Amino acid sequence: SETDVTDAFCSYCDVHVQPRSKHCRECNKCVDVFDHHCMWLNNCIGKKNYLEFLLSITGVAAMVGIVLGTCVYLLYEYCSE
Repeated sequence: SETDVTDAFCSYCDVHVQPRSKHCRECNKCVDVFDHHCMWLNNCIGKKNYLEFLLSITGVAAMVGIVLGTCVYLLYEYCSE
């Protein structure tokens, strides 16, 4: 026979939640597959927004790479004259 998976209960939200959910103290809400609360995005990172979080981190890394690459290029051009 099939075993029943009982839902967990969040005493802070006073609702039934998924077993892998966790209550975020910063947002004061339960997040499914909670990872962490991102202070830069001011949002919880969980099941529904992993892709958006990774895309934003990749975008920031690309921008930092472009700025550093430009600085190195300009420094090289300035020092070679």
